[in-house]
Amino acid sequence: MRAVTTRSRRGRALRSPGRRWAPLLALIALMCAGACAPAAPPHPEVRFEGGGIGARWEAGGGEAAVATLRDAAGAAVTRVDLPEGASAAFFPVPWTPGERYSVEVRTASGGEGIATALAPRREGPVEAHLLAPFGQDRLLLPAEASLQAPPGGAAEFGVEVLAPRDRPVDAVVRIAADPAAPDPSPLLGTGEGPPGARTFRARLVPGGAPLVVALRVPVPPGGRRDAVEVRIADPADPGGEPLAVLAGSVRVEAVSRDVLAGRVELLAWRFPSDPLGRPLLDRPEDAVHLPADWWASLARAAGARVRARDAGVPWAHDGLRLRNAGDAALSLVVSERIVAAGTDREAPAFRPPLREEAASGEISQLVRVPASGEVRVALPLHVGRAARPGRYQRELRVSALGLSEPLWTRRAPLEVHRGDPLLAGAFGSAVTVGFAGLAWIALSHRRWLSSRPTAELMTIALFGTALSVIGFAADLLGTVAAAVLGPFQVLVLGLVQDLLRYSLVATLLLLAPRPGTAALAMTTGFGLHALALGGVSPTGLLFLGTAVALQESLLWVAGVTRGRWAEPGTPFLAQWIPLAAALTTASAASAFASLALHSVLYRLFFAPWYVALVVLVPSGLYVVIAAAVGLRLGRGLREVAP
Repeated sequence: MRAVTTRSRRGRALRSPGRRWAPLLALIALMCAGACAPAAPPHPEVRFEGGGIGARWEAGGGEAAVATLRDAAGAAVTRVDLPEGASAAFFPVPWTPGERYSVEVRTASGGEGIATALAPRREGPVEAHLLAPFGQDRLLLPAEASLQAPPGGAAEFGVEVLAPRDRPVDAVVRIAADPAAPDPSPLLGTGEGPPGARTFRARLVPGGAPLVVALRVPVPPGGRRDAVEVRIADPADPGGEPLAVLAGSVRVEAVSRDVLAGRVELLAWRFPSDPLGRPLLDRPEDAVHLPADWWASLARAAGARVRARDAGVPWAHDGLRLRNAGDAALSLVVSERIVAAGTDREAPAFRPPLREEAASGEISQLVRVPASGEVRVALPLHVGRAARPGRYQRELRVSALGLSEPLWTRRAPLEVHRGDPLLAGAFGSAVTVGFAGLAWIALSHRRWLSSRPTAELMTIALFGTALSVIGFAADLLGTVAAAVLGPFQVLVLGLVQDLLRYSLVATLLLLAPRPGTAALAMTTGFGLHALALGGVSPTGLLFLGTAVALQESLLWVAGVTRGRWAEPGTPFLAQWIPLAAALTTASAASAFASLALHSVLYRLFFAPWYVALVVLVPSGLYVVIAAAVGLRLGRGLREVAP
């Protein structure tokens, strides 16, 4: 009867942790599911345009997406990576009339939408497009385009005639200028007709280059309307009937500068941003951090580079969101330069390296804002070697295409820092502790291994293998979480990297409460992870040494790996408080040291709120919970152990 009672008690002890922590595990699963829940799947609509295939859909979740174009056999023709909030894609590839194509859109959270359509068959020997404004929108002739520009400015449009597929043809593009408006001036093309008209001719051959025409038209106060005509003739019969005649027109509406300025709204403006204009929230705002002069001199003396200084690579991007409040699309020129704070004097150290823009010191970008729509703009910001610490300003100008005067101008601060004593001290401390931890492993590993029974070493190896598996899972989860949550990925990633990992460490310490237990488990996990990924980096070894030195020393000071901390019968709080204090302090210090190493070695500076978030939540709160979870699990395992 005693044996039955003992088995029953052991069985309850073994099942108790699972029942007790089941609600917590369920809550964690719900948190992960809620954070990564996909938005409504996109439903693209395929459209065939000149020079490519386009697709549109409703961007319900505002997520980044990948659009893939597939042919009739299902093979991928090309793909486009889209930023957050994108609801359209364009594939600049030639399409075959009558062929079936599919567009597949996948969002970052796993949403998927597929649409299939037949390409229209071309009518006539060629295909022609109206380019209005030139270089942006493309309409299949016959068509009518509508543009808006301020009076006294200029608008640009053009015509494109694609080469035929089967035979040569003679193409003639004629632009009949509005009699009440000033004559247009050709920007691109060949040939010129009588006054008031522009005629461009070219012989198009199969597989050859298309005929492209571009004109700049002045905008009178009452606007203007120009006619476009494309005639296609047979070279063997120049005097005969044309093979095709395609007509169109371009209507330019004169809108005052003040009205246009009121339609363009600046919704957001943040530096730094990524190349797609999305703000990097975990980086310090409105600031550029440069290495200290002594650090740069030391790195050059050692033959190393502090940061890649390719003149063509921007330091970062200045991201902004523009909204068009009007009922017609707007063509804008967005430009930016860096000036000394409180003055109009340009700062030469921030001049772009491009020859065309270096003279003015401005970076410019042509932007097409759809009616009642928004666009993201990313302006590269270059920082030269001559940049000195101080306060500057980013001067943003938004102009209508064809108008020299800007619609409006905005300014935002920019601070340049060289070196940081606090960061230098944290980096030096992290390097010192890291090398001390590596030396500790090298000098003590034989004693740690020889003083333990084989069963205990097998237990440590098992937990070390589990830690490496957690590392693999964190790598996979981190890729998805970063795409969906951005800087807040640490809240989800910490559930694996910190909560689960430190739960295993706490369990192992209760089963083998001796100096070197945590170090052997972490070294085993690090080695397996490094072997699977194919290499060991110096920074990875430095991170390992820092974690080992901090954990082993704090666990010993707290009495976890010495004394009677793990004796059976010890109250739960008497074990949890010192264990949680040691692991939390070590985890927070390791996280801060890791951020310092990343800042100095990789020039990845972090915003103060992001540093506090990483140190307090994943490396603090999650580890406190992990200590309790690990102790409960360790007590259950120790009671049923033979």
